Parts: sequence; structure tokens; C-alpha cells
Amino acid sequence: MKLIDKLLMSPIGDEYVLVPVGSTAEQIHGLIRLNETAAFIVRQLERDTTPAAIAEAMLAEYEVDRPTAETHIARVLDQLRSVGALVE
Repeated sequence: MKLIDKLLMSPIGDEYVLVPVGSTAEQIHGLIRLNETAAFIVRQLERDTTPAAIAEAMLAEYEVDRPTAETHIARVLDQLRSVGALVE
């Protein structure tokens, strides 16, 4: 799975936003707000990956246990799916 094309991530203060550009703006209306953890997950989705690979990257980057990481990843992936932001 990976993030669809033409979604740009930009930092705004302490948060990040995903901004749809071009024809993607017709599919996804508005901005998608992300916290730091969600932004990390989205960066992993810039290339084709799996939830397990994202979890491994998160465990290497943050002091978090696997169940917590997997819960956060599942939540973010569900939210991205709900707006059509993933290619699976």
C-alpha cells in the first residue's frame, strides 16, 4: 500500500497537513490534519509498504511498544482509507 499521488505534506506549527493537488483535490476535499506520529506514518507511505514494515520503522524511531505502534498505525491507515488517500 502507499499514499495516492498528488498529496503533499506540509508542516504548519506543531502539526502537519496533507494537501490534495491537481485532480486529487476533486477526490479529497479539504486538508487532512496530522500529528507527528501520523506524519511519520504518512512518510512511510510515500513508497509501497506494509503495516508490519511501518511498525518496524516506528519501533526504530520512537520509544513505543509494538501493540501501541500497531494501534496508531491501524488508526491512521483507517482514516486515510476513509478519504480515499491510499492505494492498496
